[in-house]
Amino acid sequence: MSLYASLLTYLEQGQVEASILSSVGGGSVRSEFVIPVFLSPADPTVERHQGLCSYAANAQVFRDRPNLNHFPDGTSQTILFAEHYANCAGNFFYWGLDADLPYKQPNADGAVRFRPATFADPASADVVPVAAGAPATSHGSVSGLSFQVNPRLSDCDSRLAQSPHSSGMLAGMGDGSVTTIARGMGERTYWALVTPNGGEIQFAD
Repeated sequence: MSLYASLLTYLEQGQVEASILSSVGGGSVRSEFVIPVFLSPADPTVERHQGLCSYAANAQVFRDRPNLNHFPDGTSQTILFAEHYANCAGNFFYWGLDADLPYKQPNADGAVRFRPATFADPASADVVPVAAGAPATSHGSVSGLSFQVNPRLSDCDSRLAQSPHSSGMLAGMGDGSVTTIARGMGERTYWALVTPNGGEIQFAD
């Protein structure tokens, strides 16, 4: 069952969770349900389409089934969730898809792709953090890229997280707080926040 589906019972959506479990035995599905809390009112790509999600889970954290020992960088210094357009360049991000499963490949015309609601996922050809050096610093696997702030729909890059807000991107941190990742944050600082155990030195860049 996907990460988001496992949260449903805590969001007063237990009946939806029960329906998923009974229909697929707990497997991964492209859900038929619209869950309002998974949709940002500011997301310009949201439509009442089954299963869409405006918030992406950090695959660097959740792919390894995290525990309290998984965050040596510090929970307050690690992004768990970030904003993400529900439909970015023909990629539809679904809360019901399991991040451990491959997403649907493009149709013959390349128009539609279904993806789990994640970012920084090496299995999905996302831009991911790469740590190097001593002391360690991180940069994106594609130089110069980190996250997008209020991009035009035509400029949306599905390999990245992005926010519809002009001031910065909302992010849920490992300590339970929500913060704004400011427009213009340095690449090294951002990617250090994406890794839970990169051991990076934080720079004011």
